[in-house]
Amino acid sequence: MKIVTIANQKGGSGKTCTASTLASMLAGDGYRVLCIDLNEQGDLTDTLGATDGEGGSLELLTGTPAGKVIRKTNILRVELIAGGQELATLEGKVKAQGKQRALLLADALKGIRRAYRYCVIDAPGSFNTALLNALGCSDSIVIPAQPDYYSLQGISKMLKNVHYVQENINPGLRVGGILLTRYQGRRTLSKDVTEVLQEAESTLGARLFTAKIRENVRIAEAPGHKKTVMQYAPNSPGADDYRAFYNEYKPILDGQKEG
Repeated sequence: MKIVTIANQKGGSGKTCTASTLASMLAGDGYRVLCIDLNEQGDLTDTLGATDGEGGSLELLTGTPAGKVIRKTNILRVELIAGGQELATLEGKVKAQGKQRALLLADALKGIRRAYRYCVIDAPGSFNTALLNALGCSDSIVIPAQPDYYSLQGISKMLKNVHYVQENINPGLRVGGILLTRYQGRRTLSKDVTEVLQEAESTLGARLFTAKIRENVRIAEAPGHKKTVMQYAPNSPGADDYRAFYNEYKPILDGQKEG
């Protein structure tokens, strides 16, 4: 099972949309996919229509077997371990475990790795135990980012933490790339930030995907209907942009060594 984390230490970057859409496209190619929602808001859980059920990510990280907390979703071949506000208690529950607490998720998934071809994790926006566990078990990370200057700071923080995890916890973790979201090509700011990222690719140690997710109302509307943009508006510009990202990223993911 290849494990992908979608993360950025800045809100509103399109993490949940990217996670759900990537999972739906992998499933559309015939693969079994496990999604893990590590956010207190539970947005991925809501988008995938998996709000009914008992247990979720908190229980998984505190000892409940994975098979007991997996839920069906509204997408064929996609299953989910739910997030929710109870994750706010995670720090206190695992604090005593020291460095080993970074490997709780990796250990919890060992028994089901052969059941799925891919796992997509929607990670929280702060560097806490949940994000540390996501990075600790992942083969690849994708960093969605809006083309603004605050996002540059978020990317920088995220990559510093990725490097920490690579050096201390998971040397197999690789950066799949930075994905620009809510992109408006005619805006000078979008162009300026894109140029800065392109120039900084070698310095940051992370590629900037050629594909960009343009600002599109269908992407914003889809979660309200508990659907991904691929389900809600498959012929929209937003769906086209995510297909371009998928076609660019999947060969990169498949080429990265599995942990």
